[in-house]
Amino acid sequence: MTQDPIKRRGIDEAEMKNNYPKTYIYLRKFEDILRNRPLFKRYYSRKDKYGKIYPIAPFYSIFGVGKYTLSPYKVVWPNIGNKITASVVAAKYNKPIIPQHIITLVPTKSLKEAHFICALMNSSPINFLIQSYSIRGGKSFADPHVLENVKIPKFNPLNRVHNKLAFLSIKAHALSKKEEKNRKNSQLRHSLITKTDHIVHYS
Repeated sequence: MTQDPIKRRGIDEAEMKNNYPKTYIYLRKFEDILRNRPLFKRYYSRKDKYGKIYPIAPFYSIFGVGKYTLSPYKVVWPNIGNKITASVVAAKYNKPIIPQHIITLVPTKSLKEAHFICALMNSSPINFLIQSYSIRGGKSFADPHVLENVKIPKFNPLNRVHNKLAFLSIKAHALSKKEEKNRKNSQLRHSLITKTDHIVHYS
């Protein structure tokens, strides 16, 4: 990735030239295209007092990429759909999984916290709330804005209910991997979903 997640802009050009010369040469082939991106102009360009536009970051800078993008644990779900279908992803071979821009991601500090949030987002009460105000099937149905309208409590590893929800999500993920091969696993997974809904509704 050519982005500095801490500065939230492209790696400095001097560093790219010295440490990644072949990558820099490759990017230069598309410099005009990259400079003319609407988001680059909006977030990484400024106008001087004479109205002339000048860049404030390397031309290959990417908007919307930060430390959270590289988090080893994430809860993810598609922005487009009729209901929230969240999953947990974890780093593989010590490399973080980076979803596409049409996927909402929530970074977490631990795998158990990710499963706790995932269980809540997949529950019927949360889905009912989101479906009550967001347009189903729309491009922004499950955008990050849903987290502004859904109160997700901070994960507490000492909370029995929080741990129970995380456990149910972990078990559902394990069963989901085998679901196509075993119909019984599908039934068990739906049973776990029912248990999760009950806990969320009465907690």
